[in-house]
This record gives sequence, structure tokens and C-alpha cells, in this order.
Amino acid sequence: MVNDTRQIEPKLLQRLGALVVVSGRVEGLIGDLFATLMRGDRGPLYLVTERIAVSTLMDWVRTLLAIRSAPPAIAKEIGEILDAAKAFQGERNALVHGRWGTDKSEPGTVMVATIDLQRSEVIVDRLVTAADLDELIAEALAVEQSLLKLLARLVPRASGN
Repeated sequence: MVNDTRQIEPKLLQRLGALVVVSGRVEGLIGDLFATLMRGDRGPLYLVTERIAVSTLMDWVRTLLAIRSAPPAIAKEIGEILDAAKAFQGERNALVHGRWGTDKSEPGTVMVATIDLQRSEVIVDRLVTAADLDELIAEALAVEQSLLKLLARLVPRASGN
């Protein structure tokens, strides 16, 4: 990727930025879910939830569901939401932390080299298009909406609001 001959197209970078923003909102909502399950104050717990990996936070939520003996339907729903979040977060991380270049790609695409020590092929070049990023953004938005609806049901509103 040292021999890049053209710039990465703005539409690809804009979509990557949108993915980062939406995934950040999802991570914040997972923190809110953790605070709700802890029956704690979101403000002080924010100091904790914003300083740890979202994967750890998701593990803690799953543990709290077991400790709190959550109703099976709620536990299942939360588990499905967390599974969906984990799936798109893995892809997001690969793209955000990958090495982007244009030397092996056509216009409208970018080649992203990702490194994963857990794979048999440690370094993988992946061709990414705007449609790929749009699909990932849509997945993240769906998880965000699911979390918002769940939290609206779990967190009673104060009267008069």
C-alpha cells in the first residue's frame, strides 16, 4: 500500500466516519443497558462503561442477566441484540483498524489490510465498497434501534415527561 497512486474517495471515508459514529452510539447504549441492569445511576457508571472494551461490557451484561434471573424472553432478546452488536463490531474494528490503500483497488473501492492473529491467514487484504460500508451502517443502526426500544421498556419514565 506504499505505492498508492490515488486518494481514497471521500464517499468511502464519509461512510467510515458514519460507521464510527453509529457504533459509538451503540456502545453508549450498551453502557446504558449495563447501568440499568446494575440498577445504578448512569452518570457515575458512565465513568466505568466508557473506559472498558465494549466486548467486556457485553460479557458483563450477559453475566448480570444470569445473576438477576432475568425473564427468559428479556434474556433472549438482550442476547440476540448483543450477538448482533458483536457481529458488526468485529467488522467495524477490522475496517477502522485496518490499513487502507488504493494500490490494489479500482475506483469506488479501497483495499483494507486487516490483521487477526486468531485467523489461519493472519494478514488479509479485503476489497471494500461504499455498499459494503452502507450494509454495516444499516446493521449498526438496527442494533441501535433495538437497544433504544429495549431501554424504553426497561427504564420507566418519570411522571410528567
